[in-house]
Amino acid sequence: EKTSTSTKLIEKSGKASTDKKTGDTIITWTVKLNSGDAKRYLQNAKFTDTIEGGQEYVDGSFTVKENGGTIKGAAPAINGATLSYNLKDGYNSYTITYKTKVTEHIPLEGLKVSNTGNIGGDNGLHGSDTGSVDLKDEVLKKEADGDPTVAGNKATLNWKSTINVDNLN
Repeated sequence: EKTSTSTKLIEKSGKASTDKKTGDTIITWTVKLNSGDAKRYLQNAKFTDTIEGGQEYVDGSFTVKENGGTIKGAAPAINGATLSYNLKDGYNSYTITYKTKVTEHIPLEGLKVSNTGNIGGDNGLHGSDTGSVDLKDEVLKKEADGDPTVAGNKATLNWKSTINVDNLN
């Protein structure tokens, strides 16, 4: 019987929400480091993430969990648009979360926002993963209104378009 173990050095995902006070689109990024069944020994390891254009880091949103416990006061070093955080030596797993605000205008056809996290360290330790979030424009919503009427080989369907004036620039 075979057994299999997996080492997941880095996994990144994002989830969009709307700030109720400001109306800003906020993405909460979650990065899992060294999270598989078989952990790598992290030595002189560092997590880095460069915030791509069209987004900006939300100050104070960075949190770190090490082996399931929250590290109080954890904060990244920030150099321009790059966040970095040094990881403790050992067989440790981390979950890092932080937020970015979307600063780019979201067109009617939507916008894909991506971000890549990296982990590097001694003994050939290297990995990266990209998280992406598809954002929809909330200005125009189009939906079918009722059922289609069929006459011979012709079908007719009424459409309802709703324009959200709060999201117009």
